[in-house]
Amino acid sequence: MTSGPDVAGLLRLVRQIPLPPELRDLTGADDSRVAAIAARYDRQLPEEYVRWLRVCDGSYAGPGGIFGVRDALDVLGFHPDWAGRGWLPVAGDGCGNYYVLDLSREHIDRDAVYFVDTMAGEGLTYLVASSFLRFLRFLLEGELGERRWPFRAGHVSAEDPEVLLLRDEELFPWSG
Repeated sequence: MTSGPDVAGLLRLVRQIPLPPELRDLTGADDSRVAAIAARYDRQLPEEYVRWLRVCDGSYAGPGGIFGVRDALDVLGFHPDWAGRGWLPVAGDGCGNYYVLDLSREHIDRDAVYFVDTMAGEGLTYLVASSFLRFLRFLLEGELGERRWPFRAGHVSAEDPEVLLLRDEELFPWSG
């Protein structure tokens, strides 16, 4: 397995994204906030997700923001079946769709992140990254001008080779 991005590097990317000064502050989640989201799931939260929450409990960076605990709980209020499926909302696209961390590992033996088009039906739309931290790197680099993610197979698989472990090829964003 190749090493992925680290939290410190991702925080540097977040700080490069142009935001008004009042939206630039980053605060981490304490134990009680992490426990509030963990309580919604019947499985343990991925360690890299918890590590991220401890330094960044939400940010306006990204097209629809990177979710903190409150945001994730709000989305789960609108989609109460998602927690039972193992879907943890981690970001929005700014158009009412979401990126979810799939804790079920149904389609890949990783805590991978998928895009969910809320108008397209009840399932996962496509895979965007094999891990939460890789997803954040792709998302943040996209905000800074990188345009090859998630639809350019060569770029995505070179940067995140574990995506190729996906068992359901129709969930590749480039398969449609």
